[in-house]
Amino acid sequence: MLKLLRPNFHIGNRVFPAFQVLGLTGFAMGTVYVFVAGFFLPFPVWGAGVGLAVGFAVLFGVGMLEKWAKGREDIVFYHHLLSFLALNAVWIYFAGLDLAMGMDLMAIAIFLFTVFGRIGCLFVGCCHGQPTIRGIVYGERHATCGFPHHLLGVPLIPVQLFEAMAHLLIVVVGIVLSMATGFVGYTLFWGLAAYGVVRYALEFIRGDAG
Repeated sequence: MLKLLRPNFHIGNRVFPAFQVLGLTGFAMGTVYVFVAGFFLPFPVWGAGVGLAVGFAVLFGVGMLEKWAKGREDIVFYHHLLSFLALNAVWIYFAGLDLAMGMDLMAIAIFLFTVFGRIGCLFVGCCHGQPTIRGIVYGERHATCGFPHHLLGVPLIPVQLFEAMAHLLIVVVGIVLSMATGFVGYTLFWGLAAYGVVRYALEFIRGDAG
């Protein structure tokens, strides 16, 4: 497991942080979904493009703002989720586009992003679980990326993996719900409600200080 969970990916002679690589992969998957789904819907391509640009700016802008305010990188997903959805809702409304359809599309996109984002957390060791008998074990190379030294070699509950799987379920059910209801806004509410339940339940087994 230690050989698998590396905080950095080595491609050729270059080193890339695993969290950023997987985060960008998730964003790319969300982008593909929005454009493919939008192709079959009366939602303009330029509208989807602006929404994704807003999302990209939020995901990185909010993180940079929090780093500036706190002096350290401290990503809180709720901040990104609510900012992403709120800003998209504002511009879609004022652009005169179908608000419910646009928000259903963006809801799936953000949860696709988090599927890979939480796997990125699993690789680097952030948002980890509590100690257990058998679980994920992190080594010295994770300590260089900020993982707590006192938990090195200690089996931990793979909370990040559980949440990634839950988000994947949210995505699958959300897509089916969107197709069944015609993208009328139910998917957005499903995603927010389901995420709230999942996050509340997983808080009981999380072990990170945050």
